[in-house]
Amino acid sequence: MRITVAWSQADERWGQRLASVLAGRGLVVHTAPVDESGLTEDGGESSPSSSLLRASAIVIPVVSASAGASRQLERLCRQAYDLTCQDWRRIVLPLVVDQLSEDDVWPFLRELPCIVARSSTSGGVKDTIARALRLLALPPSEHEPTTSANLTGTAPLDLLIQGKSLLLQERATDAQLRLEQATRLDPKLHAAWLALGDSYDQVGQFPDALRAYDRAISLLPRDACAWAARGVTLHQMDRYREALVATSRAVTLDPQCALAWRARANAFSDLSQPESALQAFERAVECDSGDAVSWIGKAHILSTLGRWDDAVGAWKRAAELAPDFPQAWTGLGIAYNDVRRHSEALEAYEQAISLDERLVSAWSGKGNALLRLGRSSESCDAYDQALALDPRHAPSWCGKSAALLSSRQHTEALSASERAVALAPGDPIVWRSRAVILQAMDSTEEALAAFERALTLDPTDVASWIGKGRCLRALRRPDDAVAAFDHATELDPTASDAWNNKGVALSDQKRYDDALFAFERALAHSPAASSIRTNQGTALYALGRYDEALAAYETALALDPGNLFALACKGATLYDLNRHDEALAAFDRSLSLNKGDVAAWNNLGAALTDMRQFDEALIAFDRATALDDDNADLWNNRGGLLHDIGHHAEALAAYDRALTLNPTNAQVWNNAGAALNALARYEEAVSAYDHAITLDPGCALAWRNKTFPLRSLGREREARLAEKRAKALGG
Repeated sequence: MRITVAWSQADERWGQRLASVLAGRGLVVHTAPVDESGLTEDGGESSPSSSLLRASAIVIPVVSASAGASRQLERLCRQAYDLTCQDWRRIVLPLVVDQLSEDDVWPFLRELPCIVARSSTSGGVKDTIARALRLLALPPSEHEPTTSANLTGTAPLDLLIQGKSLLLQERATDAQLRLEQATRLDPKLHAAWLALGDSYDQVGQFPDALRAYDRAISLLPRDACAWAARGVTLHQMDRYREALVATSRAVTLDPQCALAWRARANAFSDLSQPESALQAFERAVECDSGDAVSWIGKAHILSTLGRWDDAVGAWKRAAELAPDFPQAWTGLGIAYNDVRRHSEALEAYEQAISLDERLVSAWSGKGNALLRLGRSSESCDAYDQALALDPRHAPSWCGKSAALLSSRQHTEALSASERAVALAPGDPIVWRSRAVILQAMDSTEEALAAFERALTLDPTDVASWIGKGRCLRALRRPDDAVAAFDHATELDPTASDAWNNKGVALSDQKRYDDALFAFERALAHSPAASSIRTNQGTALYALGRYDEALAAYETALALDPGNLFALACKGATLYDLNRHDEALAAFDRSLSLNKGDVAAWNNLGAALTDMRQFDEALIAFDRATALDDDNADLWNNRGGLLHDIGHHAEALAAYDRALTLNPTNAQVWNNAGAALNALARYEEAVSAYDHAITLDPGCALAWRNKTFPLRSLGREREARLAEKRAKALGG
């Protein structure tokens, strides 16, 4: 609980003494000495500070005859009074130190309860401060705990002030005793019924709170505060539509009631009406632009609506208004991460931690920012700090699993993911995170199941639809993959990753024109994505549009000079355009950047083979297969070169390796047949060609090649039938 004590120069002794005693009770006390040049907040600002008053739940101005002449103190008291009118939970408690008549006090303070000093002697000051402590329900001495008070003979207004102070101290049960007594002594004391409702609300006795607010409304039916309070409690009871009715009444009575607008916004939000919630929050901040809570609510809704940049602005405003509120900085960190301003997010999280080093969400958020900055080891440390504070914090286990995955610690990542799932089995994000790890471990079926679990929990999660589509593509279910990507683009037509992956899946089906349309949609939303430009080039290349493909690859490389796949593809396209020297230069450039670039070695081998530089070509293919021993296409290409230079036995060994890896490739069976025929192993050659034809009955080349071993075996009739079939197929 924060208290501001304000005084004019003439009353400094009173103000300093009271502030010192209150600080000795463990309260956060702001001192606001005022002279006619302005307010000096703890020796700081020289103008009245509304932020100082807003941060204080209780304001105690020292009022005297000389203070009454101070325009600056009057202004401060007026601001404090206006804040109390906006929020009935606040307290303004004047300390009157002179014998003042009612006419000597500013009109807006006349109806407020006050503390009257009976004497300015040392004993009188001590007695006055003791009565102030009693009125605020604070312990009478620094080392003496608060004891149960004897309420007999206490006036209803005093009980009201005590009850409100106890509510601000979060001692709701003690507050109830005083407020119930106040309402018994004076059943028409409207403010006591309002505060009593707050005390019930604070301990979750919502029906009792409603009854108290209804009594307050019966006394003052046009009091917007009571209607707003009723709406807040109804919202906490999940009676959102009734909350809207109550808050509608409140804003009708007082269109400037910020609390009512905020309560309406929260009800709209829980009714899944974010646009209406945003309008209500905007009205709340119009009514009270300094209310950090309304700015925080507005920021949450802006994020829900995908207005990330606007959300950052709202969180920044909240942090400016409540710089000592760590949750505001944590929210700002989340918003910065959403717009990929990760360095600024890290700064926000560190500010939150400096305010509360035990704030788990700040440590977890710091881990997220570090992870996105590529500092996976440091991010693990941050997640570990969060988990040391709360071992059951599922988001931190989830984040840690991603950090471990980034460090290629797959087993540890999966273990962390299992902890997250065990703690939050109903959270779609932990299932999606687990699926990503399983994908990286090539456990595609399990990854698919995890993505489907995530989508069962949240069918609108675009990232999970994209992940599901990737799994289906890896499982060679292209139609299902395209359908998954379609779901993603229906949910978010701007999701460039979904459009890009759809294009790749369509390319797998040789639907290159459709793929190009998907890549164009992806580029419309991510024009600077080098990988999408590369995929666009690949589709153009497959359509034989080499010049356009080359332009796409060059654009990709301009966007990302380190895109090795684009560089390798550029080399292949240049070669097909008969620009051999430029092609070789592209392959060499790729390999100078990454000696482990398998595609570059393969393309270089193919180019050198066509240029009849067989020794250099064989070296290139050997490097490729050494780097990726399980790639059937590489072994097929190596076999083709060996066959061309007459090393048929070695060629057959390469084809055998390719077929072990992928026995369903008709082209490799055809090539193996050619090697067997060259080795005069005619029966085996016929068998190899039959395999190729079984896999691809329309393969004219396999039918044509089959004639050769058949004739060598004297099976002329079969050879003529195979030849006839080849001609019918155009071979």
